[in-house]
Amino acid sequence: MAKNLQIFKIPPYDHKATVMTVLLFLIFIGGAVWFLLARPEGWQVSATLFIVTLLFVSASGLWSAPLRIEVDPTMLYIFSSLRCRRIPLSDIASATVASPPKNSIRTWASGGFMGYWGSFYSPASGNYRAFFTNPSLTVKVTLKSGLTYYLGASNPSALAAALTPAPPVV
Repeated sequence: MAKNLQIFKIPPYDHKATVMTVLLFLIFIGGAVWFLLARPEGWQVSATLFIVTLLFVSASGLWSAPLRIEVDPTMLYIFSSLRCRRIPLSDIASATVASPPKNSIRTWASGGFMGYWGSFYSPASGNYRAFFTNPSLTVKVTLKSGLTYYLGASNPSALAAALTPAPPVV
């Protein structure tokens, strides 16, 4: 394990994310059953459509849904099941405990299925990327490039502190 590595757990899904995840899977299963009952002679098409859709949605969640966040002295790591995003700490302009903007538009994102992840747009604050499971436990990370992230953590204050650079010693 790397020296001075801090691991931040992602909190459990909030109520909306839990309902969305379960409901979407039930809709997929219900749709497959309905296709089979409505068109028993075309079950191959129904099964193929169901499997392709389920695989696409599941792969999207596994690619992007947040699992954990790690911070070492030089890098921020955002882990999902199939991917690890890396952001150098030197690229971070600020990190504060803040909830994501209300009434955001999903441009390529999930608003509850397997958490809240992807690219969002808010008229009040512009484009941002999100990786969290509970909107009340998030940290707003602004990069020097202007890109904004909302990251979830069980202890958002500790994550914000880990991402805030120490003032220079004079």
